[in-house]
Amino acid sequence: LGTPGVAKTKAVTLLRDHIDGFPDDGYYWRPLDNFTTPPQLFGPPDVKALREEGVWRHVTDNTMIPALLVLLDEIFKAGSSCLQSLLSYLNERKFMNDVMIDVPCWTVIGLANEFPQGQELNAMYDRLDLRAIISPISSSSGCMEMLRSQNAGDVVPTLTVEQIIAAQDEVTKVEI
Repeated sequence: LGTPGVAKTKAVTLLRDHIDGFPDDGYYWRPLDNFTTPPQLFGPPDVKALREEGVWRHVTDNTMIPALLVLLDEIFKAGSSCLQSLLSYLNERKFMNDVMIDVPCWTVIGLANEFPQGQELNAMYDRLDLRAIISPISSSSGCMEMLRSQNAGDVVPTLTVEQIIAAQDEVTKVEI
């Protein structure tokens, strides 16, 4: 959460850029609004499969289905049909595409300019496990420090895809 202009989206793209070997189709970014529809997130209907096989499924290329890192910008501006369609994806990492499939998603990051208003949006807010409020730089000395920062150059990866997968495997071994 943060006011417009505090570089929320930039922070997520920097995270992605710090992962060496991150696949080209591994990142999905979509700004949401009240008119966003589930097919815009999960893909349009596969008309050929419907005609030839009588099977309802989505064409999921270039959607959030194959992505490892998903960024949903202005998540609390999405309409109810869009939010409902995200529930099993967020909760179970599953998607119904004729048959239930597991999605490879590592994480979904939802950005917003304001806190959610209303019961339906509060339910979505509850599904976002880690929350951070990003504040603008509040002093001129802080602004000067940012401008002098050495972090403005090219991003040097600090993690590999393999390290992340290994960490995920280790986490599954933890007994609660």
